[in-house]
Amino acid sequence: PHTRFFHLIPLAWTCGERPEAGLVREAKAWNARGSEMARLLAASYLLDDPTYRPLAENILRSLQASADSRVSGLARAQEWRSVVRLGQPTAAQVASWKHQLRSLPGNLRGGPHYVLGQALLRRQQHGDATAAFLWTSLVHNNDHYLAARATRQAADALLATGHDQQARTLYRDLARRFP
Repeated sequence: PHTRFFHLIPLAWTCGERPEAGLVREAKAWNARGSEMARLLAASYLLDDPTYRPLAENILRSLQASADSRVSGLARAQEWRSVVRLGQPTAAQVASWKHQLRSLPGNLRGGPHYVLGQALLRRQQHGDATAAFLWTSLVHNNDHYLAARATRQAADALLATGHDQQARTLYRDLARRFP
């Protein structure tokens, strides 16, 4: 946790995509290491595996009490993924998440903004979802995989609301930035 590269921790931020078996094995090994960072990383991948979801949820709940505000904030944001996976988050949940996002350091907000975008899509709030995805794509672009997904989803959200020209611009940007 005492590294200047904490913001590069490769947490899972997608909602409902089951991880491959090899990744699940690795995540279980990370959890066994016992450090908060390793447990956070493990829980982020185990959360989408139905067999290990209860374990991941317990890990995330325990990490929310961490003295390290980065760990506790990211553990809370990881739990949002379960809410999005299960259905449509409430307006109150989304408002709370937006507030919680502001308490995270700027360099840790990319993944949480992505989950917020997913939640806003579920609520049919395409414009706000586009903004959340673009924040991930343009500001928190050190995770190229997540930035590319966010760019595509922002373009898809624009297309769904009839903003074809803006969507085409983002699709071109996607092809240029993430070949």
